[in-house]
Amino acid sequence: PVPKKVPPPKAKVPEVPTPVPEEKVPVPKKVPPPKAKVPEVPTPVPEEEVPIPKKVPAPPPAKVPKVPKPVPEEEVPVPKKVPAPPAKVPKPVPEEEVPVPKKVPAPPAKVPEVPKPVPEEKVP
Repeated sequence: PVPKKVPPPKAKVPEVPTPVPEEKVPVPKKVPPPKAKVPEVPTPVPEEEVPIPKKVPAPPPAKVPKVPKPVPEEEVPVPKKVPAPPAKVPKPVPEEEVPVPKKVPAPPAKVPEVPKPVPEEKVP
């Protein structure tokens, strides 16, 4: 009899934990921004027209005011320019010659005279 093949034991495979499905975070929908507030332009109120009284020109004065006559200006005689006399030129004053003292030559120094030797007479 042929021995039966014993099936090999199953390989031990470490258990892989099943991945936990991630929670889907809901994405907030974009909210359209509120419309910008436009200041309301007040409608112009029609102003009541006030009747403006027209100015009545004043009646012209009865008497014409007297205008003083312009006084003619007296002509002031303009003095004529008298030619100036010629400028006085001072006469040249002759310069006095101051006498220059002349140098007198100094007398020669006195030298004491040496007495002449008297020849002695020989007595016989």
